[in-house]
Amino acid sequence: AHCHYLVLKAFHSSIDAAKVCEANFNILRVLCCLFGLHGIIQYSGEFCLDGYMNSDQIEMAKNQLYSLLKEVRYEAVPLVDAFDIHDDILNSSLGRYDGDVYGHLYEWALRAPRNKKEVHDNYEKYLKPLLKNTKSKL
Repeated sequence: AHCHYLVLKAFHSSIDAAKVCEANFNILRVLCCLFGLHGIIQYSGEFCLDGYMNSDQIEMAKNQLYSLLKEVRYEAVPLVDAFDIHDDILNSSLGRYDGDVYGHLYEWALRAPRNKKEVHDNYEKYLKPLLKNTKSKL
């Protein structure tokens, strides 16, 4: 928890020292709060055992974290794009530069080892004989 605090303190100081526009400052502030709340929740057992917080306060921290996640949600893709990491390295369909999320997911499914055959071997081995020996009652 102490290391998390030191990183959080450095994060907060660097935001204050950064010369950025108000919009960027606000999103950095939200990210800093998210990081701090995540640490509180992650180390909540230590905070409670040492008497720094009680379960109600931990619950408040969780609720605030969820609220901030909703706030940062719309900035998530632009924040990742700011690092200019290529889609192939991210290995994610979400937030693709070409916007073709569902087409890319479909391609992944087609290339998956389980989908190499039209009908799986286990169907031929187990289900087909069962279905072959039954007759419809209609």
